[in-house]
Amino acid sequence: SWGLWWRVVLVVVSGAAAVYSPFFSALHLLAIIPQSSHLRNVVSAVSLNGQTLLMTFAFGVLIVYLFSVLGYVLFVTDFIGEDDLTNPNCVTLLQCFTFTLMNGMRSGGGVGDIISRTPLKDSFHHTQRMVFDYLFFIGVIVILLSIVSGIITDSFTELRKRKDDFEEEIRNFCFICGIDSSTFERHLKGGFKLHTTQEHNMWNYLYFHHHLLTKKEDEFTGQESYVWEKIQELDFSFYPINKSMSMMDLGVLEDDGKENKAFNELALKVYSLEKDIASITGRVNEVAEKDIANLTSLVGQLAKTVESVDDIMKSRLDRDGHDFMPHSTLRSVFGSARAPPSSGLSGNVNVLSQTTMIAPRRQSRPF
Repeated sequence: SWGLWWRVVLVVVSGAAAVYSPFFSALHLLAIIPQSSHLRNVVSAVSLNGQTLLMTFAFGVLIVYLFSVLGYVLFVTDFIGEDDLTNPNCVTLLQCFTFTLMNGMRSGGGVGDIISRTPLKDSFHHTQRMVFDYLFFIGVIVILLSIVSGIITDSFTELRKRKDDFEEEIRNFCFICGIDSSTFERHLKGGFKLHTTQEHNMWNYLYFHHHLLTKKEDEFTGQESYVWEKIQELDFSFYPINKSMSMMDLGVLEDDGKENKAFNELALKVYSLEKDIASITGRVNEVAEKDIANLTSLVGQLAKTVESVDDIMKSRLDRDGHDFMPHSTLRSVFGSARAPPSSGLSGNVNVLSQTTMIAPRRQSRPF
């Protein structure tokens, strides 16, 4: 920003004053400019049309260069100092251009006032000098410098118009809804002042914004969350632009009144409901993940227990002289059974999958 660069310049000037010369400190007197609104307007008048002024100055330099070429070709002997007739000022084209630019534009009558006068006896040369002097005076001194003055004057006029328009808008229009004061004065008891101090007090909106900045987001209500997200998106559609409840109640403004109100209420409810659903969904997912983890752990423990029981039963049956047929073999023999509907179980349930089948050993008998 402009203020940042201004402070950088002041720091650089302070360094130059400390290192090179204390006279650089005199530039700090310009620090009065940011403190005065009038001086800021003066600077703004120059900087507002800075590009136009720069292009005008470049055009002026071009015109002076053309006059310098003309003087170098036709009037090189006339470019001598009035005090020292032996000191020419137009030996080279660069010298002639520099002399014309530095002295011709500062002279009230143009370059003709600072170069030697021609005698009347040389009428042709005198006529050429007269045309040259008048063209320089009219083209550079009168027209070009007047253009520069006009640009700066127009800048002041534009700045004043902006200021007046701004002040008029502040005085005659509501800062929040933008409705003109005459509408409230004609229809509302208490007029524009009552509207701007109670219904649409701009400071209340500022306080509400500050309230959102200082409050934790997880503590927002539905309306506060809605407004906060709109502010983050730089969407200010939540402001009642061209709307006023008092004017709508009086029927002054063509109101989509009830429809807009119902729509806004519905939008807030939907927004609040979406947030509640998202919160509930998150909690359900957390609980489901924990339950699945616990169920997986229980199934693992149950599988280990079944294996242990199988091993124990096998060892005992081998010791008692019985044949042990594991449940996997019986499942291949008998197949799987479907659980009865009344049991509440879904799908096929292998009734014998967790059962250890024992077949007694048959003894051979003679026939």
